[in-house]
Formats: sequence, structure tokens, C-alpha cells
Amino acid sequence: IDTYRGTWDRLAAKEDWTDRQVNLGAIAAFNAENHERGARVTAVTEGGPAAQSGMKVGDIIRRFDNNRIRHCEDLVEAINRKKPTDTVAIDIQREGKNMKVSVILAAGFAKAGPFLGISGQDYRDNKPRGVSIESVVPGTPAEAAKLEKGDVITTFKGQTIADLSELQEIIRGMKAGESAELIVLRGSETLKLTITLGMKG
Repeated sequence: IDTYRGTWDRLAAKEDWTDRQVNLGAIAAFNAENHERGARVTAVTEGGPAAQSGMKVGDIIRRFDNNRIRHCEDLVEAINRKKPTDTVAIDIQREGKNMKVSVILAAGFAKAGPFLGISGQDYRDNKPRGVSIESVVPGTPAEAAKLEKGDVITTFKGQTIADLSELQEIIRGMKAGESAELIVLRGSETLKLTITLGMKG
């Protein structure tokens, strides 16, 4: 709210003070997880490049722009080498059948990379501090790890988490497909879970 109030005049004047060029990257607008035959699509953003090309949840990506995809990190690297508006050919396997789709990449303000699939906020009401989960996105690593709304992440990959920025910093240093243990508070319970990061791009 303070940020909204403090920037209202600039917003009302339609001023743009973001550094778009620094953060701009190519996106296909789908999520994926590691699969024994490549990268499996777990979510497709409605109206995005992947959806427009006909890609579906469950598709297994075998090649991206003629690059062999063995796991999610290969896919992250392949997407991040591209530019918005580039057209790429993607070889997929759907229900045992091999197919090829053509995707025109769009512009996004975050490059492809690893992600959990939660929205959260700093948890400072009590000790220990951490990240309180506000929502869990369907079809993401967070859902697969059984994380729930209201859980508080206190430890991630062996590191105590003080706030959301610390959690994000750890994830940025990881690779898509990498696993980590985390400790969460759920009511009066303390749970130890394992999560494997997916890919968003």
C-alpha cells in the first residue's frame, strides 16, 4: 500500500520508470518438470505462445530448436539463448506419438528458470521467521511436494529462511530439476518435505 501511494502520481501520469531492457527475456509460457525422456509440460499459460502452438499438459519435450532436451535445465538454457519473436521448432511426444510444433516466443520480464509454484509473504508474527504460503499453483513442484496454503517455510536446502527475498535468492542459485529439503510449520506440526524444482519459461 505504501508503494502504491508513493508512486500514484507517476502511475497516473503514465510514467514508465522500469528498466525493461535489463529484465526482458524470451518466454514460451509453460511450466515443465524433469522426465526420463526429456521435460514434461505441467502447465500451459492460456493465450501464451505454447498454448497457441497447440502444446498441452503432459507433452514430453524431446528437442527444442534442434537442441536435445534431457532435463529441464537443458530447456532453460535453450530458451534463454533465444530472443522475443524468435520462432522455434519443438519436438514433443504426446501419448506415445512424436509431433513437432512451431512456437513464436514472446517477451517476458523474467528469464526462464527454476521455480517452486507458490505465492508467499514474509512471516514475522512469531518465531521462527520464514515465508508464509498464500497460494499453491496447480501443476507445480509445490503441489507435488504437498505444500499447502498457510504453511510457513522456515528452512530450505539446509538454510534458515528469514523472509521471501532469502528464499528467492536460494532458488535463483539452483537449477531446474534440482531437489531440496525444506522444513515447514503447519499449525502445530513441523514437517520435513522434499521438493524438486520445476522450470518456468
